[in-house]
Amino acid sequence: MNRPYCGECGYDLTGSDSDRCPECGLPFVVAGIRIGNVDSRGWRRRRRVATLLLFVIVAAGVTSSARSIIGALDARSQARTAIQTAQSTRRSVLSHLRNIVESLETPAEMHVRLKEQLRRLNVEFPDAFTMSDYAELMVFIELKFPLEPAQAVERIDGG
Repeated sequence: MNRPYCGECGYDLTGSDSDRCPECGLPFVVAGIRIGNVDSRGWRRRRRVATLLLFVIVAAGVTSSARSIIGALDARSQARTAIQTAQSTRRSVLSHLRNIVESLETPAEMHVRLKEQLRRLNVEFPDAFTMSDYAELMVFIELKFPLEPAQAVERIDGG
């Protein structure tokens, strides 16, 4: 909004009836009267600084968010790779044990060889062979070699 102000001190002269500035006391003939916003340059400067700060804050937020998303995607792909590796290791261990069971002729051979392989695999792959995998393998073995209760293979889970 355009208002009259003193040319010397910048005092707002809206509603003033005298021929002198109420602030600095100079006559308007000497000081002059200007029309416009007194602080227009200051407001423009402040507005530019505020806009620049806002731009920097928004840019930092966008950059930070983008870096977080990229990091999360990278971690997710690494986790997916680790899971796929663990699953393929588990499959190969089970396949190896089933091949051993298939190649054996007697329950006694199977019992000795399987325990030996399980001990070795537990050392090499501590997380690859779970109790449910062991139970699944035992069901497979019991189907191949049905045993009398006195000859049953000792289970890891105590069952």
